Amino acid sequence: MEVPYFIVLLIILVQSIGALALLLGFLTRIAAAGNFIIMVGALFVHFKNDGSMNWYGKNGEGIEYFVLLLGVILVLIIDGGGLFSLDSMIKVFLNKYQFYF
Repeated sequence: MEVPYFIVLLIILVQSIGALALLLGFLTRIAAAGNFIIMVGALFVHFKNDGSMNWYGKNGEGIEYFVLLLGVILVLIIDGGGLFSLDSMIKVFLNKYQFYF
């Protein structure tokens, strides 16, 4: 299966910049949504191997890791970054100085 160069570059950028954004808690929901889309694609690619764990080295890898990541990313999309994220600190700063957008 050959993937176009533009799509590969987009996946690399979203995963790299999105991981850094998630680590810092900056634009958490947007970064998590980008990673969610990529993980759904990875889930479908690995699902063709019957979707089970690879105990004996046959049939590629299973889907457990991708399902776990989808669950974690879904929580980040719903709840956001949390109290100590940059998103929360920016919100506190903007509310303190009456900046409303």
